[in-house]
Amino acid sequence: MDDRAPSADPTDADLLAHGRGILRAEGEAILRSAEALGANFKALAAEPGKGRLEVLEAWTNPATGRSAAISSKRLEQLVRDLLPVEVTGDAIQYQINRTAGGWVIELVNNAGVAKKPDQPATVDPAAVARVVLRPRGSYRGARQWRTDRAFPPGDPIVIDVGPGANAFVEWR
Repeated sequence: MDDRAPSADPTDADLLAHGRGILRAEGEAILRSAEALGANFKALAAEPGKGRLEVLEAWTNPATGRSAAISSKRLEQLVRDLLPVEVTGDAIQYQINRTAGGWVIELVNNAGVAKKPDQPATVDPAAVARVVLRPRGSYRGARQWRTDRAFPPGDPIVIDVGPGANAFVEWR
């Protein structure tokens, strides 16, 4: 993969040439991509060592009956293949950011806080989310910000996040 970044306003060809992947839904967007890439569309999309163009089939979420941009199955595959950490346990909102020396994940527990327009927020102290983090690949160690709690490499990282609270874990 070419580590140099594509231009500030990259085309599909720029992204593919730099080893980036592109997901496109069936329909108008894929037609525009094919038109922009011209005769090289299939070659650029399938060239070994370069980026990959994937056309996503139309999908309807069976739980809601609504169309979605990507199927749950494909999204789960992308999470497994691309994210540097596996997050399991109770339902939690999270985001992962790259740092100069590793990664940091923010965990946000939205459960247990009820807000009404004319009353102060109420908190259910029992709504603690227990989350297990399993970094993919090797790492030298991890620590939880604020508490400075250290986690040895190789072990799953278990974090309890209080209702309406957040926690940050950094690993290198």
